[in-house]
Amino acid sequence: ELAEELDLLLMFDIAVQNGGMGSKGRLQAAKDKLRTGMSPAEKRAVIAQVVVDTIDGPFKDDVRARKTCIATGAGTVHRSRYDLAAWGLQSGFRPKTV
Repeated sequence: ELAEELDLLLMFDIAVQNGGMGSKGRLQAAKDKLRTGMSPAEKRAVIAQVVVDTIDGPFKDDVRARKTCIATGAGTVHRSRYDLAAWGLQSGFRPKTV
């Protein structure tokens, strides 16, 4: 289950920037690597790595930095340090469903 705010942010970023999880066999690769008992952050890290593994060319490191930043909630992207909590995006937060 992906229900935390950072889960949704990661999925949105993958959809917009990388063609989604349905592209390049990513969904099946992620399902094969996700395990019961993983924390949400561990799941995001697996998903981020699956996307990185499907990237070829000069942007692979950029994709890794961006996806890892979202997956962990903090990181350096384009030489700038980001803490997503400062943007109101926090690990553990589950948006209300309507």
